[in-house]
Amino acid sequence: AKNGLSCGTDQQLNDFLDLHESIMDMQPKLKELKTRKQTLEKELANVLVKKKVKSVNVGSFRIYVYTTPELRLMPYRLRPSGTLDQKD
Repeated sequence: AKNGLSCGTDQQLNDFLDLHESIMDMQPKLKELKTRKQTLEKELANVLVKKKVKSVNVGSFRIYVYTTPELRLMPYRLRPSGTLDQKD
């Protein structure tokens, strides 16, 4: 290998750069998705607060409504045991 590294390392460096590029390419879409999520979160939180809903189960998630410092929805994945796994 011209850089003094093994062929395997060259392949890993190329894979790393490919993944880096993919992540960079996804940034605009990710930003758009986050913005849409925040907008929907505010709308939903307002509705749930008006209905005095503190938490709601949706599929394998339980979503909690937090009202401080601003309205937030916090989804937690329900484990089979019924306990919660925090999800961002």
